[in-house]
Amino acid sequence: MHGYDEQLIIRDLVESYGLRISTKHAPGNICAVSTLEYIYENYGFQTLNRTLLLIISTWEGDVNSFSSNIMKAVAKVISVYGDKINDEIFKEKVGAVSVKTLTRTAKERRPGSMGFAEAIVITYNGKVKTNTNRLFMNKLYMRDGNIFKDIEDEENDQQSEVI
Repeated sequence: MHGYDEQLIIRDLVESYGLRISTKHAPGNICAVSTLEYIYENYGFQTLNRTLLLIISTWEGDVNSFSSNIMKAVAKVISVYGDKINDEIFKEKVGAVSVKTLTRTAKERRPGSMGFAEAIVITYNGKVKTNTNRLFMNKLYMRDGNIFKDIEDEENDQQSEVI
């Protein structure tokens, strides 16, 4: 029963944006159902919600913006960088690039959604030389820092107790 509830939550979220889950590739339709489920299961409701919101506002409903690779890439970027992403800058910079151009850049970088994630980070950063609002590429490939941060904090606490 748990899986069915999950599907209803996802469907309701998709429909709240005026979109439909469908098998037809058409404006307003999302065909990559397993990707929606993947994002929900791995990153949670809030990330799925922000992923849909950013895709809709960035590419204004371009039918190709709801591909599996783009949705997974946007979710990955959101989960890695979180609040460091300024949604307005994302829409302005990443939205200035067509899905077709982003796809070309992604394929030059690496296969799959990580190529798209890299292309999104590069586009988001633009030609900015300062570190303010900059997303660092290496962070995409770091293990979940929170897991290791907790372990490091514990080790540091234990070391400070010994000293």
